[in-house]
Amino acid sequence: MRPLSAAFLLCTASACLAGPVVESGSVGLWGQPRSYAAYDTLLDPGPGILGTTDGRARDFAFHNGRLYCGGNIDLIDAGPWYYVPGPAGSLLSPITQDVSTAPPLPLNDPRRWVKSSTLAINTSGAGLGAFAGPDPRQVVLTPPQGASTPTYSAVLTPGATLTVATPSPVPAAVLTPLSLEYVPLLDRFAAVRNNSDNPAGPSVVQFFPHTAGGLSTSDASFSLPSVPGVKGLSVISPEFASILTGSQVTEPALLLLARNDVGMLQYPDLLVVSYTGAILAQSALALPGTNNPDPAVSNPFALAVDEANGTIFVSDRATARIYSIDTPSVPSAPVSALVALAALTLPARRRR
Repeated sequence: MRPLSAAFLLCTASACLAGPVVESGSVGLWGQPRSYAAYDTLLDPGPGILGTTDGRARDFAFHNGRLYCGGNIDLIDAGPWYYVPGPAGSLLSPITQDVSTAPPLPLNDPRRWVKSSTLAINTSGAGLGAFAGPDPRQVVLTPPQGASTPTYSAVLTPGATLTVATPSPVPAAVLTPLSLEYVPLLDRFAAVRNNSDNPAGPSVVQFFPHTAGGLSTSDASFSLPSVPGVKGLSVISPEFASILTGSQVTEPALLLLARNDVGMLQYPDLLVVSYTGAILAQSALALPGTNNPDPAVSNPFALAVDEANGTIFVSDRATARIYSIDTPSVPSAPVSALVALAALTLPARRRR
């Protein structure tokens, strides 16, 4: 466990002396106290992160020490931003990514309404969003713009500014996906399907093969009938899952952030789930104020994990906060030991 940084010590639960840290404290996870700090992203000094929409992180992608944040805003207005949290999990210094809009995009160009509301980073070196070097391309899914339009995937390429490739429609796609993550051992993108037509219904995670041209038809999925309200999604190793939960986890897993937004006050949960949908461990995440089901008051949404430094990141879109939660750290897992598990963990393919 890392020591509390100076940023953690600037604030009490009710007041902050300076900077965007607005709260700090301790929260229980699987019976263990974990220190946390809450950062107000709307107070970030960086340009382009001051609006009421683009500063409210809707999805995360963690790669190479950077926490990439996507908001629910068109890329022609603002791109994803990122932090370099380091061992202390600090989110004090945002780095913006401007998007190239020169020449101006035609009105009928689908790139005009591409959003970074869901984003992921393909680390395989092949397929959709493949890249080489320290600055990754970012894959985003754009929600439908109406009943007659599909979900699109698009790739953002870094440079002096981000450039946006022409979006590609996703066959039989999720509608308004809530989170997107690349799963290396499966070479699939995983997406949480929005269940807005039945908020109390089961949560569904779908897996998508991919090519350089875009996502292919989903070939596997799982449903969690007893867990409504999953929004955040992150890939974790069995080593991290084991030390986080205090129980032995022997297979690669997903960490999910869920909250039942229907009914009584309820804190969000973190769940460790296998690639086939088996719930391996579950714990309440009782961050102060996150138990109000009104999304205008509290709306826990994005989730990411930095295993090397021992940090879980959670956003709350209603309060424009990102929580940095201290956890035990693990060294990089040996790839050879995990690849052998990949064939055992892909959910059963559906017949078409």
